Amino acid sequence: MFVTAEVRSYGAHLERHAHPHAQIIVPLDGVMEIEVEGRGDRLTTGVYAALDIGVTHDFHADRDRQFLIIDLDEDALRENPAVARGLPFRQRVRPMDPRASRFLRYYAAELRRGPFPDQSRQLLVLSGLALLAEAPVTRSPRRHAARIVAAADWIEAEGAARRAATGRVTGIASRFALSRSHFGALFRREIGRSPKQYEVDVRLGRACDLLRGSARSVSEIAFEVGYENVSSFTRTFTRRFGCTPSHYRDGHSRNGEK
Repeated sequence: MFVTAEVRSYGAHLERHAHPHAQIIVPLDGVMEIEVEGRGDRLTTGVYAALDIGVTHDFHADRDRQFLIIDLDEDALRENPAVARGLPFRQRVRPMDPRASRFLRYYAAELRRGPFPDQSRQLLVLSGLALLAEAPVTRSPRRHAARIVAAADWIEAEGAARRAATGRVTGIASRFALSRSHFGALFRREIGRSPKQYEVDVRLGRACDLLRGSARSVSEIAFEVGYENVSSFTRTFTRRFGCTPSHYRDGHSRNGEK
């Protein structure tokens, strides 16, 4: 039985392939446009894809983005029939249950910090797949879904980089012609997190990229990703990742990352 997971980066370059195993694609930030056997879909945070064995697919991200990729072979599907039945291999794309989303995002964050032992990794991956498979299927159309996806895109492109005074939920809701309470409820339904939590995720994701890939100081990075002072940034970062930004950078430097 083959079951594995890793965080991969994809960019705007169009790719096409098929593989001899099933694959689950979970966006961690940004958007992926994907076409499976002539049918186009859009993956964003809170929406995932399940690709069956041997299915050809074309895909590209809006820019350099990270995704949790889970691969499992025919034996794994056969030995876990509830997972095989519950994943949307025919529907292909489905909104994520908030519990599954939280679990898999936490798992992806831990993967970034270092590999798990093989047995632990397999158990955790299967647990995440079980949460995805057990989530109730919503067949009714989701009103305002496109507007919420556009709002999430705006937060990624502009909102999360602005100072707190201009990035508040009320201002974003007004931009998309929704009340604050309605916007918050819709955002949670479609994305699996509150707008504020999503904004923090985007900011911290950018901060991780800058800590790994640049020589900028922690203060410069804090300001770059939308924090007004370095102490607030450091507190938030440490709560999320269990280490300070400086220790995060040092750990990835020791692992050979730039």
